Amino acid sequence: MPRMRRPVRRKEVYWWSPDLVDLCDACIRDWRSYNCSQRRRIHDVEQESQLYAAHNQARAQLKRAIFRVKDAK
Repeated sequence: MPRMRRPVRRKEVYWWSPDLVDLCDACIRDWRSYNCSQRRRIHDVEQESQLYAAHNQARAQLKRAIFRVKDAK
């Protein structure tokens, strides 16, 4: 069995901030909850659509925040 390699770290960027980390975590959390709801045996379509809308909103907030930070610096 081959040895496990270390994960490749991305280079740090000057505009990344702790606020963006929180928004990114929220976006990932919303995506995971939506994805988990899709894998359930009994689908609740209304709940899935709400989770997908929440993920889209979180992703849009993250994109807007990144744009604002890049534009300010």
